[in-house]
Amino acid sequence: MNEEQRSDFRLSHIGLVFQFYSLVQELTVEENLRLPFEVNGSSPDKEFLEELKSRLDIKKLENKYPRECSGGQQQRIAIARALSVKPDLILAGEPTGNLDSENSRKVFSLFRECQRMFNQTVIMVTHDLALAKQADRMLVMEDGRIQNEQI
Repeated sequence: MNEEQRSDFRLSHIGLVFQFYSLVQELTVEENLRLPFEVNGSSPDKEFLEELKSRLDIKKLENKYPRECSGGQQQRIAIARALSVKPDLILAGEPTGNLDSENSRKVFSLFRECQRMFNQTVIMVTHDLALAKQADRMLVMEDGRIQNEQI
């Protein structure tokens, strides 16, 4: 598999949620949300994308630039972008670290719903123990080693 094929695979099968958003600052929120589709030449499921924007309360931000949005809004935009391609695997690093408790619950609920709907695997790194305990499986790590596993 060459680099272009690996890149296409990542775009189509892996949704990444970075702790610090990784939004393209020169693009509007809407352009950031459509970026994965433009890169791989596909079309978004417009109905699903609209549902994500509504559920994550980012619809009114479509024409803004990331720098015009709060940290929590940027995080929710990044989450919508990752989920919008309906990937097989979602890798999320502290996806709720910049969110209040209500939005954290909404995001976790959305992850769970997408997981069931699209048969996805979600791997989430979090320091939020209450959130982690809601997962199907929890691994506790300390100093880079697994200390405990709960199913």
